[in-house]
Amino acid sequence: MKKALILTAVVCIAITLISCAGTKGIKITDKNKDSILQTVTQSKSLTQEEKQLVTAYLMRSKLGGLFGIAPANPVGKTIGQIIDEQKAYMAKEKLKEEQEKLLAKQAKAKEEAMVAELRKAVTLTVYEKGYLPSNYDAGRYEDYITIKVAYQNTSSKAIRAFQGTVIFQDLFGDVVYKSGLKITDSIAAGQKATWDGSITYNKFDDEMKRFLNTDLKDMKVVWAPKTIIFEDGTKIGEGAGDS
Repeated sequence: MKKALILTAVVCIAITLISCAGTKGIKITDKNKDSILQTVTQSKSLTQEEKQLVTAYLMRSKLGGLFGIAPANPVGKTIGQIIDEQKAYMAKEKLKEEQEKLLAKQAKAKEEAMVAELRKAVTLTVYEKGYLPSNYDAGRYEDYITIKVAYQNTSSKAIRAFQGTVIFQDLFGDVVYKSGLKITDSIAAGQKATWDGSITYNKFDDEMKRFLNTDLKDMKVVWAPKTIIFEDGTKIGEGAGDS
């Protein structure tokens, strides 16, 4: 009689423990792995957040290795373990994302600081924009957008050459067009000069068409210098460490 009571008590305790464990105590096997998502979805012992964590984990197990997603294997683990693992994975990914954002912010700040420093050496603006159509009689087989640039060496040393990007923005600050610029004419410290350039016009390029049809007075010219080489051989800006 006592043995029967003890056995009954053990069974009751086991049932209670299983009940307390609920869905979290279910272990994933090769047999139930395909139906476990339905079990999780219908569970009343899991919160909505926990269900989402399990779903994300199972999706990761199917896509693991693709698109840079870390692989996951649910077999042999309980639902509770899967929830904990997915939480840890998401926390790690969030930290990684924050670190990447910080690196991008630092890189941008460094670039902006470099551009600001370069602008102290060379100031530049575009004072005229025009259009030069093709003329087969003159041996000109393409259309061109012409620009005239004024610049000044505001550094204390003679400049041998410099390059950068001229950015044309509309009145709201949106980019209309960008054009690379490279000038290899020497200019003494404090001196001013002008430069005439042209851009081959592509009538099928919407961005270029907008640039052609927008008056210069309706655009803001932003000078983003990239590299400056001085007559003494020193260099500042991108690639300066290669000197």
